[in-house]
Amino acid sequence: HGDRRGGHFGDLNLTADQKTAAHTLRKDMEAKAEPIWTQAREQMKTIESMLEAGNADATELGNKMITAHATRTQLKALRDDFDTKFSALLNADQLAKFQQFQAARKQSHDRMPEPPPGD
Repeated sequence: HGDRRGGHFGDLNLTADQKTAAHTLRKDMEAKAEPIWTQAREQMKTIESMLEAGNADATELGNKMITAHATRTQLKALRDDFDTKFSALLNADQLAKFQQFQAARKQSHDRMPEPPPGD
């Protein structure tokens, strides 16, 4: 959310109480997310190793991809929960700014790389 570098949370002009509550929410989310992030990194390393070996079993690889997707879904649920709880702390002006940030974040995550130019 950019608060570590004074980014997006700083743009919201949070009160001292809001900053304290947001910090608590963020720390709670991070504590829950860290083991899931570790799991996701390990899953992706396994998938990459299988692909690099060049002889991956398609069924095994597919099952690992499905499991990795489920892990990413858990992380998204944590982020969504944080966003909901954080939004509840904000006044109308702050909420409007935060929603703009959320929309920009979603757009940047949804953007797919451009395909390479044709031959």
